[in-house]
Amino acid sequence: MFFKKKTVEDIYPEYELFFAPIANAIVSFVKKHRLKLEKYEKESPAWGLSFRHPLKGIASIGLYREEDQTLSISKIWTYDDYDKGSRSLKYKIKEKLARDPHSITVELENAFQDILSWKFGDWDTVNAGLLENWHKNWTKSQFNNLEKEYPFPK
Repeated sequence: MFFKKKTVEDIYPEYELFFAPIANAIVSFVKKHRLKLEKYEKESPAWGLSFRHPLKGIASIGLYREEDQTLSISKIWTYDDYDKGSRSLKYKIKEKLARDPHSITVELENAFQDILSWKFGDWDTVNAGLLENWHKNWTKSQFNNLEKEYPFPK
């Protein structure tokens, strides 16, 4: 007997139903800008649209199902400095959105352009203390290659 490999849709049907009205608009946006779509990371009811920021680091737009069945968005840009063992962050968290395809397309475009307009070094917070963990788990070359999992946007 053969077993069908379970897909994200099989595991999280409730989340899929929530995102269904806007899924096509999100996927079209991801394709248009050549982003990486990550659904339900760490089992959360969220979709992440990630990419390599042209100025260094990784950026993402997060779409979250809230407790009251509304949708919210976050914008995050991180830059990791292996030698210093620090992670710098710029972010804008959770503005409520309408859950319809037209509105989501406009909001995603605004979020994307907003992230691209941020200036390198204008961080909201810098977290230190990561040096020991990073150096224990990766060489500098391996660490720098982690970014390559994310595409440059267009």
